[in-house]
Amino acid sequence: MLLKYAYTSDGRYFFAMPVPKQVSVAWAAAFKLYYTILLFYQLGAASTVLAMIYGPRDWPPIFGKFRRDAWSIRKMWGSCWHQMMRRPCAEAGRITKTVCGFRTGSFASRYSQIWVGFAVSAAIHHAGAIVGMFEDDGWWQGLYFMLQPLGIMLEDGIIGIGRRCGIEESGMNIASLSRDQS
Repeated sequence: MLLKYAYTSDGRYFFAMPVPKQVSVAWAAAFKLYYTILLFYQLGAASTVLAMIYGPRDWPPIFGKFRRDAWSIRKMWGSCWHQMMRRPCAEAGRITKTVCGFRTGSFASRYSQIWVGFAVSAAIHHAGAIVGMFEDDGWWQGLYFMLQPLGIMLEDGIIGIGRRCGIEESGMNIASLSRDQS
C-alpha cells in the first residue's frame, strides 16, 4: 500500500497528524526548498558575475512576488515558484498542441498544454526521486503534480462563474451589479 511511505523524517505518519500540523510540516518543507533553491541560484549568479562570465541581467529573479502574484494556482506556478522548469515543461505542451492541431485559445489547446506541462514536471521530479532513492520512487510527488492541472481547471471554472456574476480580478464591479438589479 502506497500510504506506508507517507512518513515524516522523524518516523511519524504524516496523515495521522492533525491537519494544522500537516499544513505546518508542508509549509516548513516548502520554505526549506525555496531558500535552498534561492541560495544555489544566487551563488551561481554571484560567482559568474564576479568572474565576468555573465552579467546581472543574465540572472533574472528565479521566484516571483508571492504576496502580489500567488493568488491562484495558475499564477503560483506561472510566475511565483521557481521558473527553471516552466519553459521546458511549457514547450512540451506547445508541441502537443501543435501536433494535435488544437486551435490557439481553445479549451483543448489551453488544458492539453497544462496537463502535458505538469506531466513532464512530474516525470522530471520522478526521475529525481529515483536518483534520490525515495522509498516511494516519487509516487506522491507525481500525484501532487498531476493534481495541479485539475486544481487550475476548477479554479478557472470558479473565476469564470465570478466574471459572469460581475466580479473582476480587482474586486466587485459595482456598476454592472447596480445595472443588473434595476
